[in-house]
Amino acid sequence: KGLDRKFSVYDALAVGPAMRPLIDAGHLCEYRIYGPKTDLDLRGVEIGDTGDFKANQLSAAAKKSRIVGDVVDHYLRIAPGKLNVVFATDVDMAEEHAEAFRARGVTAAVLSDRTSDVDRVRIIDAFERKEIMVICNVDVLGEGFDCPGIECVQFARPTASYGLYVQQFGRVLRIQAGKAFGIIIDHVGNV
Repeated sequence: KGLDRKFSVYDALAVGPAMRPLIDAGHLCEYRIYGPKTDLDLRGVEIGDTGDFKANQLSAAAKKSRIVGDVVDHYLRIAPGKLNVVFATDVDMAEEHAEAFRARGVTAAVLSDRTSDVDRVRIIDAFERKEIMVICNVDVLGEGFDCPGIECVQFARPTASYGLYVQQFGRVLRIQAGKAFGIIIDHVGNV
């Protein structure tokens, strides 16, 4: 939606540099993208007022796919032992992802709007200490979250919003000593 003067939000917009110039200048790290084949069918999933997929239709489409098992299999094949953030479509799917990781011996937790502030801090602290290796989140870590230790992100949530996509992609691009590149595993065709 417009945020110009008629909505009294701003008069001018300054556009900053894109990711590639920031990577080339050494402010963000390189990345590797993996795009496993997906059976997710987004035909019929409408775009809502926010410019992104309608949440209830997106959740229904995701539940018909086999994303949950694929997320764990691909993590274990491509990025085992790396700090990982999974972007899930809804809380039920995030819980399924986390349970599937735990069933395969990978420590995992869920962050969502249902997670208390105290639990959020506890989970993120444990993640930064590598006591929890995977955080399956729903609209919590996509924007405004900075944890340079993140080594892998998995898109298990399609988005039609370029802004959200860039934010989620950027979670893995923070510079940290010893991290040569971030890993993006896109299970839903966002890339």
